[in-house]
Amino acid sequence: MLIKKLTEMGYEAIDPFVGEDTLAHKYGVNFYYENPRRDFALEIKKRDFDQVVSCDALFAWIPKGVTMIGTIRELDRAFREGKYTIALCYKPNPFLEDTNELYLTYRDFIEGKQFEWK
Repeated sequence: MLIKKLTEMGYEAIDPFVGEDTLAHKYGVNFYYENPRRDFALEIKKRDFDQVVSCDALFAWIPKGVTMIGTIRELDRAFREGKYTIALCYKPNPFLEDTNELYLTYRDFIEGKQFEWK
């Protein structure tokens, strides 16, 4: 749904999970969050950071109740690379203050209602 919406908005959206099954199979990993292998983790990290470096903008979705360490690291990399950043997060975390656009709900994103820091 989100990839489709970003595409409709004119972005060339890349789903970061596409290709992870191939890497998991390559390294014999079933579910890398529970029992990660270092070589697998390094390849995932390299691939994701390469995508950040090559993009024009980064959209980071940080859902409630899910640990998104990779997303946060990618967002930080985008900041350091001077990329345009858009975040969708259920609450206005102070570390998201540097984003170019911050939305608290998917509906806000669709309607263009950005969170405004006071």
